[in-house]
Amino acid sequence: MSANPDAFEYLRKSAYSHVQKHGNEVQALRRHCRDTLDAWLRGDGEGSGLHPSETESLVEDVSYWVSRNYRRPKRKTLRRREERAATAMAAPGFLEYAAEDGLKPSVRNAARISGQSKSTMARHLRLQGISPVRNRKINALPAPVKRLARILDSSFPIDGAWLVELDHCIAKLWDDRDELSEALPRSTKSERRKKLPELLAAVSAAGIGFNVLVHDNLIAIRRGRRFHGMKDAAAWIEEEERINGLKLLRSPETDGRRRQRFWDDPWVSDVLAVMLTGNWRTFSNADQLEPWLRLLRPLLDPRPLVAVIDTAIRGAMQDDFVLDLQSLCAGVTDREIRKAGYNLVSVMETIRLYAERGWEPVDYFGDVDHELRFMTYLATKAPKSYAKLAYFRSVVLPAIAAEYEDDPNPIYATLKRCTALPDEERAGTWKAPTAKELAAFLPSKG
Repeated sequence: MSANPDAFEYLRKSAYSHVQKHGNEVQALRRHCRDTLDAWLRGDGEGSGLHPSETESLVEDVSYWVSRNYRRPKRKTLRRREERAATAMAAPGFLEYAAEDGLKPSVRNAARISGQSKSTMARHLRLQGISPVRNRKINALPAPVKRLARILDSSFPIDGAWLVELDHCIAKLWDDRDELSEALPRSTKSERRKKLPELLAAVSAAGIGFNVLVHDNLIAIRRGRRFHGMKDAAAWIEEEERINGLKLLRSPETDGRRRQRFWDDPWVSDVLAVMLTGNWRTFSNADQLEPWLRLLRPLLDPRPLVAVIDTAIRGAMQDDFVLDLQSLCAGVTDREIRKAGYNLVSVMETIRLYAERGWEPVDYFGDVDHELRFMTYLATKAPKSYAKLAYFRSVVLPAIAAEYEDDPNPIYATLKRCTALPDEERAGTWKAPTAKELAAFLPSKG
């Protein structure tokens, strides 16, 4: 440190600015430091009493240290969020390129081909469900802990923090339901409530990125970072419950039981949710709009639009979500997010008109498909889901609609009845079509 701290501090900051603009070549930096200090002594530093030998020593010390230890900060590439999302989605392709080149399809080789860092490539692959080391850790876990880890992975694929109700987690883990069954014996409930914290602790200790804490009847889940003790978690839980509320868990799509059930197909459940909420004017939380975003696909990364949706729901200025979202989109500066918001507004407004006209539920299904085009997409990408939706449109909807043809709102009444069918399928009181029956509804190959 110089005998004159003011001179040292002024010269140090000036040297950093020079390196940021012109690099850290030592001779150029020394000239800059000398000229800067001379100018300072003639101005703000006049009368500082700095001796010429101290001046020269200060110039040498600062220029030498900065040239050796300070590097120009790398500028982050200016990319739009959609470009970053596209880069993440393309990550699995680099594994294929590595294999084609005769290399091991590893994160290291994929990162080398793409020009990205290993940590960036690993993160992008994890978002696509590709994480060999992590998957080996999960597969080595006991069966109930492994299923719980898969549920958390399916429900929370990105880093963040969420709050889940304890009984909801119990119902999802053991019975694959959203709520505990009233017929479940009290002793079984008690046993599972004692067992679940142990399973959650095992997930936290597995080193797969989840940090989970149980507080009363709530579960605090954090992915990517850790809670700083129970005191920190308790304060966060209180605020999170008040502001964002509780989240629902999703069954993993790799779950064998889930693949066998008709109503647990994600495309079927999303289409049913969109049709049911088509004439809603208000929503209680942004999660209710997720099926719309999955079917419409307005953005590769919908998180910015979800934030706008959440603001519209919380504001509820006009008692009409579509109008609130439209008003908010006008103030969004990002052109792509604003365009995506207007696209969602347009689709929701049109589908609401279809729902309010009171046409037949089967016709309403066709109207929704006309706006979202999911049947055309599924015909080539997921023919089994296409067959289930075709069966739903041609068999299930007409049969249930006949029961409610005299209802003042036959569309809503029919779809409301359909929402009870998943539980009836689990209970065995609703019979799903067989594979042979669904084969008749597969898309034509011609």
